[in-house]
Amino acid sequence: MSRRRRRDWLDRIVCAAAKAFATTIAWTPFPVAVALARASGAVASLIDRRHRRVAEGNLRLAYGDALPARERRRIIRRVFGNLGCVVVEVAHFHRRVTPATFRKFVSFTGWDPDGKEEIRDGAIVVTGHVGNWELLGLTVSLMGYRFHAIERPIDNPHLARYVRGLRERFGLHLIENEGAMRKVGEVLRSGALLGLLLDQHARKQAVAVPFFGAPAWTSDVGGRLAVRYGLPVVTGFLHRCGPGFRFRLHIDPPIIPRPDAPPREESLRITAELTRQIERFIREDPTRWLWLHRRWREVPRRSPAREAL
Repeated sequence: MSRRRRRDWLDRIVCAAAKAFATTIAWTPFPVAVALARASGAVASLIDRRHRRVAEGNLRLAYGDALPARERRRIIRRVFGNLGCVVVEVAHFHRRVTPATFRKFVSFTGWDPDGKEEIRDGAIVVTGHVGNWELLGLTVSLMGYRFHAIERPIDNPHLARYVRGLRERFGLHLIENEGAMRKVGEVLRSGALLGLLLDQHARKQAVAVPFFGAPAWTSDVGGRLAVRYGLPVVTGFLHRCGPGFRFRLHIDPPIIPRPDAPPREESLRITAELTRQIERFIREDPTRWLWLHRRWREVPRRSPAREAL
């Protein structure tokens, strides 16, 4: 058997195992599944030294001496556990929720987008790896919006098709990141919503903005697109609230680009404000965010607005 065929069979086995696991989790009582996810996360936090050290360094940078070592360890355990909870919540969401019943499980706080003309002609929705970012796109689609999001496809093509089917089940449309900007323009001109994750270290088309008091290279694609197309930008965060299967979607009021401002400065202003809103939500409960990523990977040494619009 050729190497290519062996790899294909291995990919098929991995995909079948993932489907079986998701089905098992979906039919496991929700409190039990969450407890198992958190216990597994606690074990993983002890085994995975590399990511534990990254999280420790991030928390020290963000909070300094204000966060005792014991609290840092607790947060890190919960962060690992919450990764498992994301999988559990997605599996149960697909089994339990329908377009007719989703409002029984999801409540809303902050700015209510229902019927708001500001985003009916198109908008950019920004979130981070906070709470359950996977369910945010599904929820916005269930609200009746045409919602598109950029994805990096999984290397395993069989698993990629399975995951894409789950993500697009309720009307969410995915755009592959390779050559995405051409499609993004079509989406925004059509009046649809575009979802972006903007809380990770960026190497290209990035600006340095404050994040927990330290400069961090951040993609300014949300700000540049808002300025280019004259569209509002909102931040949204979805997380489970309470012990049961209940979620809360919080949306901040839209940031409106100023048409008379210099484009580069306006893009930088919007990016900084989006980052500030993401930080504010993380500070409400630090265990919600993915501290395992090297967010402050490089110290900026150049002008903050180094990329041309």
